[in-house]
Amino acid sequence: FEKAFAVTVTNDIEIPLFSMSQNNITGVVAMPFSTIEVSQINGTVRTFSISPALPLGLALNTTTGSISGTPIQASASTLYTISGSNSDGIGTASFTLFIDGDLDGDGIGDTTDLDTDNDGIPDAIEKGANGTTPIDTDNDGTPDYRDLDSDNDGISDAIEKGPNGANP
Repeated sequence: FEKAFAVTVTNDIEIPLFSMSQNNITGVVAMPFSTIEVSQINGTVRTFSISPALPLGLALNTTTGSISGTPIQASASTLYTISGSNSDGIGTASFTLFIDGDLDGDGIGDTTDLDTDNDGIPDAIEKGANGTTPIDTDNDGTPDYRDLDSDNDGISDAIEKGPNGANP
C-alpha cells in the first residue's frame, strides 16, 4: 500500500529591498548630523553594512541601518553603498555624502560661508578680483580670506577692518 502526502513551503523571508531617507547629503564638521533613516520595502534585514567607511564621527547602526553622529573631519563628496542582508540574500542602496569644513566654527560650511574666517571682511573682497588666485598679503601660504591676520602684523583683521568690513 502507498501513502501520498504534500509538503508546502512558505518563504516569508525575501531578499531585502530598502531605500534611504536622503540620497544627496551634506553635513558640516562639528555639527550634529540629521539621522539618515532606512525604510524597508521588502524582506527583513538582519544586518546592515556600509562601504566605504563613513567619515570619522559618523556611525552606522547595523541593526536599523540608520546613520548618525557628528562628523569631526571634512570629506569630499563620496558615493556610499549600504547593504542589508538576510538568509535569502543582500539588497543595496546608495547615497552621496559631503562633509564641509568650517574654518571659523560658525556652523556654516566653508563652501557656502560668505566670511570663511569670520573676520568681518567678506571673502569676495579678501579673494580679490581674481577669485581663482586669491590674495595672500603676507605670503604665508594662507589666502587672506582664510587668514585671521592677513598682513601678519599681530593685529587681527577683525580689528583692522574698521567699522565697515565691506570697505576695509
